[in-house]
Amino acid sequence: EQATLADRANRAERERDDSRKRVEDLQRALENAHSDFARLSASLDAERRESSFLRERLAEAQAAVTERGEKVQQALMSAARESHRAREAAERQRLAEMAKDELCMQNARLMVDLQM
Repeated sequence: EQATLADRANRAERERDDSRKRVEDLQRALENAHSDFARLSASLDAERRESSFLRERLAEAQAAVTERGEKVQQALMSAARESHRAREAAERQRLAEMAKDELCMQNARLMVDLQM
């Protein structure tokens, strides 16, 4: 009977250790997710600034086309490049937002796991 009690005590101690390690792992994962979220937020902000800059540049290019009829072809080529960059920046922004949403969902799952 003492052996059974000792076994139970050992098992309970292992389960406590396992639970403590699981909580530590979850906390580390949560910290990593927060770090990733902050990094992606900063990246998203940079992409938004770049998109805004590129939209301004595209507007300037379009004004140049109107003002300088003799350079219409050159301005249109420049506008096409700027438009392409703006689309690429918008795509990167969309992907960053999707990644941010995924991290939010992971955060939520980790928070639920931590509460269990």
